[in-house]
Amino acid sequence: MTPNTILAYFNPFATTSSLRPSAKKEDVEVQQGKTGTALSAFRFLFNAPSKLLLWNRYIGSGNISAETIDAAKTFLHDGGLHNVAILADAYSPGTVWHRIFSNPRTSLLGKCTLGLGSGITHSLGLFKLIGADHYDPMANTVNLFSNDPSMALHECGHAQDFQHRLNPSLYFLTRSPIFSFVSPIVGGLPTLYQEYQASNNAIQYLRDHGQLDAVKSALKTLIPAFASYCAVMVSKGSLSIYLDTKNCMLGDMNACNSLIQAAIPVITIFTIGHAIGRVLAAQEQLTPHKSPILPV
Repeated sequence: MTPNTILAYFNPFATTSSLRPSAKKEDVEVQQGKTGTALSAFRFLFNAPSKLLLWNRYIGSGNISAETIDAAKTFLHDGGLHNVAILADAYSPGTVWHRIFSNPRTSLLGKCTLGLGSGITHSLGLFKLIGADHYDPMANTVNLFSNDPSMALHECGHAQDFQHRLNPSLYFLTRSPIFSFVSPIVGGLPTLYQEYQASNNAIQYLRDHGQLDAVKSALKTLIPAFASYCAVMVSKGSLSIYLDTKNCMLGDMNACNSLIQAAIPVITIFTIGHAIGRVLAAQEQLTPHKSPILPV
């Protein structure tokens, strides 16, 4: 009896490994969808702030290219992660629910708690609506909505990170928004750690395969993206910002001033993130195998 089997008997969140290093690249399941004109227009407006702050027009763009999908498939294949599925701009509740309840790495308790939440969120189409890239450890799926290879590899980096965790359910639970309500900074630390691991996995993979141009592009994209999570930790919170925006539009100058004060540290953090990303990308030309100085 293996340690994982013993742990699984006592711990309902325990897992077993499901890596398949001998499988083929074609074994990675891919489902691809499309984004219509109306949805594209909505996503463009919804993601406009992110596109501007990250200086990336592909955020939530949809219609994922074959190049981006192939980059993700190759990453998963090289890492032996053939059990991970790629949903490229796809809305597929049936697939997600099936994968949640057939996932060998989660217990029945995990499926009926965290898995239930993941399945309902996907079924409501919220991620498809706003074009939110993410890795779902309960369904073990990489969900891509931005036609950017760097961001695709980042999500695959999450998959790699979770596959090597003894308890992916508990690891996923640590980044629950509930903890952020108690303390935005302390509650946000697990999220920062996981985002660092995912980006580091992606960038190191590109380095190991000698893809210098891709490394430079990833540094310019993923470090500002990491900065966005830092900005969330120091911001006032989504609800407070929403209320201030609403009141400001109604003519409340105090709310407008509050919005401006909240925006200053956020914009500053993004600016620092872009600066670090570009500096490291420039240095990468001289030292292509040098590890990042700061979290990515």
